[in-house]
Amino acid sequence: MRPTVSTGDLALAAQPATRETFAPYGRVLESGQRAQLGKRGRVLVTMDPRRRAPRRVTHLQRYPEAKRAYLPTTPVASWIVALRAGESGDVEPAAFLVPAGAGLVVNEGVWHAGPVPLEDATVCEMLETIGAADRFDRKSLRELAAVEAVRVLLPEEPGGPALGFDLAAPNAVLLDASLHGRLRLGCLVVDDLVAPEGDGLRALEAELERGVEGLRAMWAHAVDLGEIPGIGIGRDLYREVGIDASRFPPSSEALVGGVLAGRDPAPTHPLGAIAALCMLRLRAPLALYDVDALRAPVVVRLGADGESYVDPARRRVVLEGRPLLADAEGAFGSPLGDARRAAAGASTRRALAVLFLPPTADDGTIRGLLDGVGRALEVHAGGTVAGRLLVG
Repeated sequence: MRPTVSTGDLALAAQPATRETFAPYGRVLESGQRAQLGKRGRVLVTMDPRRRAPRRVTHLQRYPEAKRAYLPTTPVASWIVALRAGESGDVEPAAFLVPAGAGLVVNEGVWHAGPVPLEDATVCEMLETIGAADRFDRKSLRELAAVEAVRVLLPEEPGGPALGFDLAAPNAVLLDASLHGRLRLGCLVVDDLVAPEGDGLRALEAELERGVEGLRAMWAHAVDLGEIPGIGIGRDLYREVGIDASRFPPSSEALVGGVLAGRDPAPTHPLGAIAALCMLRLRAPLALYDVDALRAPVVVRLGADGESYVDPARRRVVLEGRPLLADAEGAFGSPLGDARRAAAGASTRRALAVLFLPPTADDGTIRGLLDGVGRALEVHAGGTVAGRLLVG
C-alpha cells in the first residue's frame, strides 16, 4: 500500500499569559481582580469537569459577539491557543501558559482552543448570552492558518518525550512558528536497508560515475551554477532563512560545484553514495539520518544562542539563528550539515531522508523529489518506503 502523505504540525512554544502578552486576545484574571460581563445581556454560568488532554489542536472556535470567562476552582495551570479577532491567513496562532490560580477572559471574536488544564480539574465558565451570542463558529486550522494542526510545547514538557521515531505519528515532525512560511521539508522513511556489496556496489558506483560525467558534459562551461536547473532550490531556501549561500553553499550546490571543478564525490559509505547520486540528479539539499538514533518528536526550529554540534568529519557546525532539526536529545541536522550522532552510515537499516526546500516548493514538486529519493534507496539498498511527510 502506498504510504500516506500528510502535512506537518506547527509547534508553538507556550509563552506565559500576562496582562501584556494576552492583551490582543482578552484579559488575564489574577487574585483580587474583577471582570465585568453581561453589559448587554445575561451571563450563563457553568461548572464543568475538565480533563487534561493532548496538546494538539486541529480546530479553533469563536463567539462572534460574546466574551467568555474561564476560572479554575483549584490552583491548576492551563494552556490556550488563540488567533487575533477577525484575522486569519497571514496571522500566526499563539500559545499561552496560564499560571495556576489565574483565569482568563477571552474577547468576543477571538478564535481559540481551550483553556485546557494541565491536570484534571473543575472549572467555572461564564458566557455572555446576547440573543444568539451563545452560538459559536468553528473552523479548522487549515482554513485559518494554513497548517494541519498545532502542538503546544511547554517549557518543561511534562511527561517527557516518547522513545523512538515514527513518521506516521501525528507529532513526528513539528515546525516551529518562527519558521512557518519560510521553508518546507520533504521527509521519507525507508526501512530494511542493506548496504550493497559486490555487483550491487559496483552498479551503484557506475551510476554515480555516469551522473558525474553527464553533469560535466552538460554544464562544464556554466558561468554561474545558478544557470543549472534545480540549483535555485537551495539558494531560494537559504535566502528565506537568512543564510549566505555564497559563504555556506547548500549541500547540493557544493556537490555540483565540486564535480564541475574536477573533484569526484568521495562518499564514505554506500548510503552516502546514494545521497550524492540523488543530489546530482535532483540538485536539492538532501540529508540522510539513522532513524534508530532519533527520539520523537522532531522539531524544526531556529538554533539557540551558542548552539552547535559536531559533524561526521569532526567539524563544529554553528547553528545559532539557523534552521535545524532537533529531537529529544538536541539538534541533529540542518541544511549546513549533519550531527555525527544521527548521520546515516554503513550500519543504518532505517533511514530518514529529508529534503530542505523553500516555501515556494509545491506539494507536487516535493512528492516528485521524494519519489526520486525513494526509488534510489529501493534500487541500490533494497529498502522499502515506509512513510512520507510534507512539513510546512
